[in-house]
Amino acid sequence: MDSEFARQYYESAKRDHWWFRGRELLVAELVNAYGTGGGVFLDLGAGVESLLPSEIPVVKLDLVVPDGVRGPFVRGSAESLPFRTGELGGVGLFDVLEHLDDPRKCLEETKRVTRPGGLVMITVPAHRWLWSRHDEVVGHKRRYSSSTLRGALEDVGLSIAWMSAFYGFLLAPALARRVLSLESPMTMPGPSVNRALSALSQRSVRSALGKPSGFGLSLAAVAFVP
Repeated sequence: MDSEFARQYYESAKRDHWWFRGRELLVAELVNAYGTGGGVFLDLGAGVESLLPSEIPVVKLDLVVPDGVRGPFVRGSAESLPFRTGELGGVGLFDVLEHLDDPRKCLEETKRVTRPGGLVMITVPAHRWLWSRHDEVVGHKRRYSSSTLRGALEDVGLSIAWMSAFYGFLLAPALARRVLSLESPMTMPGPSVNRALSALSQRSVRSALGKPSGFGLSLAAVAFVP
């Protein structure tokens, strides 16, 4: 990931940025609907903040320990997790798989460390046709469709309970970004703009939760370990 974008991203994550507020709602509602499997939940690649509700015991993991990280943190690789088989109640892979050289290995490891019945929650960027300079700046190696994400999860033996796209209101700006070869900074917008975008992001999430759709900039899925 571009170092300046990473700095902006981590700084925005510590503040009330609209991009995270919608995702935070998504994760909270999925936890309410599907539970957590009990025990400690791993937020893989979480950075400074976890999207998971504060009442859930969470440990974060990443290759780099970012400045200002909060709560339990383990430095490690997504493709070789430093946990025992079946040790965890669940794993969150929030915008992680698209960055990895070997996403299958990460999913195999995720399944290994999660107890039977445990929950796996995933978000990824959607639609290969939206690939742009922005994806290169943020370190993406791929974007997913519903079918490729489903195939990746089922290939390692995870059982999918729910899947939907979300953030449909961002498709037009993302397409314009692709056509014009623009990058998307992660800087904090002004308060009124941030409130408006937060409301849009949360409305999009509620719509996806109510009626799963293929229309959106991102994909989310919930799966279980059999």
